Amino acid sequence: MKLICPICGGCASLEAWQSDADARNFVVGITNLPPDLQKCAIAYIGLFRPEKGRGLAWAKANKLLSEFAALTALTSVNWDGSGVKPITAKIWKEAVEAVVERRPTQLKNHNYLKHTAYDMAAKAAEKGPDTYGSASTTAPAGDSQPVKPVAPRAYSEKEKARGLEIFNRLTGRLFQPRQEVETEDQKRKRMLDQVEDDRINS
Repeated sequence: MKLICPICGGCASLEAWQSDADARNFVVGITNLPPDLQKCAIAYIGLFRPEKGRGLAWAKANKLLSEFAALTALTSVNWDGSGVKPITAKIWKEAVEAVVERRPTQLKNHNYLKHTAYDMAAKAAEKGPDTYGSASTTAPAGDSQPVKPVAPRAYSEKEKARGLEIFNRLTGRLFQPRQEVETEDQKRKRMLDQVEDDRINS
């Protein structure tokens, strides 16, 4: 059975997605992000699709996700030599959501997000420190340097199992063939599963 990812446009069989190491690592990487960033991160990574009709390779998606995690973990941001601005997780989330809402196409790097976040951080700084908390004012010098991805770490067996469980819940159960004849218990369970899937994907 061929499945098409609604985010990146990639096409592959369900079995391939379940067994692909990069696909599993991506799911685990998403679950390791702060909860507020998990859903919008997937939509954000989807903005890097090269062109209409082409998908985003899992390896590329993992690289972008690693860079995204490193960038949104910063507590200060600098843009175009305009000075360092403290930034919080809340501002990063709002910046990601703003970029996703604008839906720029075929992004090449994270500068669009960085610029958006800097503008929001600057406005928050003008309103006073209570707006952005006590974030550090230390930031990497210069804006020409690309965001360095976080070095991949070895996931524990428990983390791998959890990532695969979430992956299976989001994809596998939706596409399993139904039996031609269902008992009332099977029908009830299928309907409950569908409600749970709809809740997860909403």
